[in-house]
Amino acid sequence: NKTDTVADFGVPAIYGGGLAYVHDGKKKITVALDYTLEKWADEKYMDDPNAFNNKQKIALGVEILPSYTSRSYFSAIKYRFGAYYAKPYYKIKLNNNTGYGSAKEYGISAGIALPMVRSKSIVNLNAQYVKVDGVGANMLDENYLRVSIGITFNERWFVKRKVH
Repeated sequence: NKTDTVADFGVPAIYGGGLAYVHDGKKKITVALDYTLEKWADEKYMDDPNAFNNKQKIALGVEILPSYTSRSYFSAIKYRFGAYYAKPYYKIKLNNNTGYGSAKEYGISAGIALPMVRSKSIVNLNAQYVKVDGVGANMLDENYLRVSIGITFNERWFVKRKVH
């Protein structure tokens, strides 16, 4: 016997928005808030129209620059802090058959942006702690730490210069 299954898969609509406030006093402080909504509940999976939840995420971040006019290297370092809360798109059937649930995810992060000497490039160092709370006895709780290093190149390497 040969069975062929035709399944439709969809891609959700994603909506997002954010607000930022920049305070230019002696210290430059930026505060930003971001919200994202992914409409997974409108999509089918294996012909099941009730397979997913809408994914939501809200995040808050702060960046502090001690002094953007000082010549001191330590005054040019940017300090960054953030936190977020998210609900994923997947549904898990609960053990007691009372319905469906999904995990809750929380995260906090801290990082610094180190300017490179005699350059416009930046080295970013970041650490993030994430906690995922499972729902019910059939889901695991997770705790993990992410550490990242990134480099932002702000050089003008490929600009064609004119010689007069």
